[in-house]
Amino acid sequence: ASRWALNDKISFHRLILWAGIFPPDMDFKKGHEILGAKDVVEVYGSKDPFLTDERLNEMTQLNKRLGINPRLVPFDGGHEINSEILLQLQ
Repeated sequence: ASRWALNDKISFHRLILWAGIFPPDMDFKKGHEILGAKDVVEVYGSKDPFLTDERLNEMTQLNKRLGINPRLVPFDGGHEINSEILLQLQ
């Protein structure tokens, strides 16, 4: 989704990364230009086996490289879509 958002061919106001992080090989300058003015939300389950402490640290470092401060939305759960949280993001 993040690569798609940087292709300059779509119009959007919010990017929600659910249970994932930005790719480390993305164009960070372009990412900052595009995402700096957007509502970026990162949603993840506190028990997601794929989002380890190391991975969460990587997420923070990638956000810093992008120069963005996304809204973090953790929930009590795993690697899944939480319908309650999803409805809150509308």
